[in-house]
Amino acid sequence: RMAACTDLWGEVSTRSGSTPGSLDTPRQRSHCEAPQYLPYDENECRLTMAREARKRSEEEALALRNRIAHLKNEEAKALRNVELTYQKVEEVWHRRHKHAAEQLERDARKQQQERAQAEAQAKRNAEREAARRARLIAQQKLLIAKHETAAAGRDERQMRAVQRFEEVSGTQAQAAEQAQRLKMERERAKRSQSSLRAGSASG
Repeated sequence: RMAACTDLWGEVSTRSGSTPGSLDTPRQRSHCEAPQYLPYDENECRLTMAREARKRSEEEALALRNRIAHLKNEEAKALRNVELTYQKVEEVWHRRHKHAAEQLERDARKQQQERAQAEAQAKRNAEREAARRARLIAQQKLLIAKHETAAAGRDERQMRAVQRFEEVSGTQAQAAEQAQRLKMERERAKRSQSSLRAGSASG
């Protein structure tokens, strides 16, 4: 009977993946070693071995469930880490994209301001040039008007001088003609007196 119980123990140990005296772990060894007292009843020995095998299977199943739960927890943590990493990457991308868009907007606004300033400067330059040309034209017109006025004054003075000369010339001619008439009248008067004297002398 002792030999038969030992053989049953070896069979159960072989099915469970271990041999008597060489178990996998100290925990399995503490629960799976054959009891020091083996009953002489073969059925009781088989029942004891079955209970030990079932107990060991339940412990292995519990350990496996715990291992699976631990792995699931680790997987959940890894997934959370991946999700957090993805969120951080997405935030960084959105931040960079927003920064790039803001930079482009600032550049466009700066270019627009520079273009507006250049247009305003060009407009001011054109206005100054137009004002300068207008001043030059006004000065030229004023000089032309002065020259025309001076020329008109010279012409008027010349015409007055000509008129005075003509007036003076006419007066002189009239005086000469009058003097000539007076001279002729004196000569006629002298001749008349001479004739009268000659007539009175002969009478």
